[in-house]
Amino acid sequence: MSEKVISIDYLARVEGETAIKINIKGKEPQELKLKIFEPPRFFEGFLVGRKHDEVPDIVARICGICPVSHMTTALRAIEKAVGINPSQQTKILRRLMSLSQIASSHLIHLYILAMPDYYGYPGVQEMLPEFTEELSRLMRMKKVMNDLTAAIGGRALHPVSAVINGFTDLPSPQALKKLRQDLEKIEADAVETVRMVSELSYPKFSRKAEYVALKAAN
Repeated sequence: MSEKVISIDYLARVEGETAIKINIKGKEPQELKLKIFEPPRFFEGFLVGRKHDEVPDIVARICGICPVSHMTTALRAIEKAVGINPSQQTKILRRLMSLSQIASSHLIHLYILAMPDYYGYPGVQEMLPEFTEELSRLMRMKKVMNDLTAAIGGRALHPVSAVINGFTDLPSPQALKKLRQDLEKIEADAVETVRMVSELSYPKFSRKAEYVALKAAN
């Protein structure tokens, strides 16, 4: 019985570097290994010797999808190290900025990375003719999330306004009012997204695993 190995060193539509290896005996797959990994970035190395207030801006460049998480983590680590307790306003604004980025990341995952597989398309471009409304919904929600990140952080990609113990600039009351109105407008889009995802047909797959997460005290 013939045996062969199929190796694909790069898979698209996955956040990060991904490879897959399949061992086939005859016509039946015997083993499948999926590897999701990150190549060395050397951020730890070139941060050595830099000023403390440079660190948040530098580590935000680790990722173009989740820069707020890296920046905020660095800010909080520095503040804790030197005994700074930011104001409640700063904490709330950071939380809003983080939530806007988390929502944006989930939208990218659901609509662009995952949805083509569930509907049998090679990519999101091929879905456009039949899923115009769904992808328009994505764009409406993504724009509001980008606007929220930019209003608080100075810009949507790699925010610049968040600094140690606060912000260099704060969103105006008018900007926040506009954002609230925009969020209310996309509420129906969010509800429809939940409905769409809940109705997808998921493969039956389970395995024993231990999941560990960290949660801040505050």
